[in-house]
Formats: sequence, structure tokens, C-alpha cells
Amino acid sequence: MVLVAHWPLYENSGSTVNDVTGNGNNGTPYNGVVQGTTGILGTTSYSFDATDDYVGLGGNIQFVSSGKQFSVVGWAKTNDNTVRQTFVSDNGASGVPVTRNMQIQSQKIAYYTGTSGSWVRGNTTPPNGAWFHWAYVFDSGSGTIFYNGEEDGSGGSVSGDDSCDIGYIGTKSPSNNTFDGSLADIRVYNHALTPQDIAYLYQVGKQAQYVSSKRTV
Repeated sequence: MVLVAHWPLYENSGSTVNDVTGNGNNGTPYNGVVQGTTGILGTTSYSFDATDDYVGLGGNIQFVSSGKQFSVVGWAKTNDNTVRQTFVSDNGASGVPVTRNMQIQSQKIAYYTGTSGSWVRGNTTPPNGAWFHWAYVFDSGSGTIFYNGEEDGSGGSVSGDDSCDIGYIGTKSPSNNTFDGSLADIRVYNHALTPQDIAYLYQVGKQAQYVSSKRTV
């Protein structure tokens, strides 16, 4: 039960978006993603223009198979939270429409599984222009949204597309629900983080501290 992918998004330039776990899930920035923008407490982040820029992982990567526990967490800062926009998404492998994505939707943090048509939404509207910590934890057939280290909403059974697949960062698919703002420190775990784990990641993240990839949180 470990950290299986971690993109700090700390590069100031270049064509490689590093997965620092050593698992090789590196990405590529496309269409003018701005690297090296100001992150949390002086760290760096990536900025997206809500038009066409994104990070591609070179294909759809299934980090956790269907029905298993997983957690996806990260930091974000929106420019316009009224716009539907995407943190991470699968890329519709083999021509299948995009079915799993983590978004701002209806001004709330939300996770969507397309085949089953299920949304799990938070209750808080993140303010524009301020960094916030988001997380989605899937366990025992249901999902929970976290906002700034605290549980913010949950849903019942999320069936059909409950695996953890990611092909894009910052867009649902190219030029579709592209993020409008900045993203940083995105992580994928192959187990369900506890509320205490999420609170820990929020606390160390807002202090710009590095959490070792050797940890389970």
C-alpha cells in the first residue's frame, strides 16, 4: 500500500513532467503549459489557461484495478470557479469516451464516473485565487471528497468505473474542460487514505514541506 505516482509539478522548464516515485509515469506538457509559476509558500507549480494546454501521460495508466481502494490528492488554485475544469482524468482508452475525472463542477470539487453516470461532490466552493487541497478516496464501493484536510462530501456506490485510471493532468481530454488556474503536488495511492492521512498531507503541504515517496502517505 504505497504512493504509486507523484507529480510535484515543480519543473521550471523542459519537456518532462517527472513522477518522483521512480515508477516511470512521467508526462509531457502540451500547448503552452506555464511551468515554474508561484506555488504554495514560494514553491513552484504549473499554470493552465482554460483553453488547450495540459499534461499528457502518453496513454491511459491504470494505477489501481476496478473495485480496489485508491486515493487521489493534490493542490489547486482556480481563476474562475464557475467554469467546469479538470484536475486529472483518464483519456478514454481504445476510443472509449472519458469516464473518470476529478473536477471543479458546479463550483464544487467533484469526482465523476461516466459509464455509471455517478457524481460524488463536495459541499464547499473553493475561493478563486487561493490555494486549496483536494482529495478523493475510494473505499468499499463509495467515494469521499476532502477539502483542505477535512471531509467535504461523500457518495453511495460508485459502480462501473471505480478503478483509478489517469491519462491527463489539467484537462478532461484535449481542449475539453481544461483547468483555469494552477495545479501542484498531485499524488495517487493504491489504498484508501484515512482522514488523518489527508489532514497530514494538507498540513505539511501548506507549509511547503516535502513528504517522502517512501511513506505510505
